[in-house]
Amino acid sequence: TLNINACREANDEGVNLLLGKIRLRHLNVGGCIRLTRLQVDFRNAKAGCTLDAYGCRHLGHIEIRGSAALDKLVTAGCGGAEGVRVVKL
Repeated sequence: TLNINACREANDEGVNLLLGKIRLRHLNVGGCIRLTRLQVDFRNAKAGCTLDAYGCRHLGHIEIRGSAALDKLVTAGCGGAEGVRVVKL
């Protein structure tokens, strides 16, 4: 589990670098207003994974590897008027 909820200084480079080094089942980046792109890997999990990106207003793209394990995805308040593009691999 990684919870960096409301970390206003978190940016794409730092978060995605960290996510590339750890195995996750639960990720909360809600309120991380500087995020624009996110890459999450749930390939090592069997099921029950969650991703909460609520309120990441500039987040426009999420790439999810191992999306079959994803049970809950929250993207309300992301991507402005266009919303967020989610690519499940």
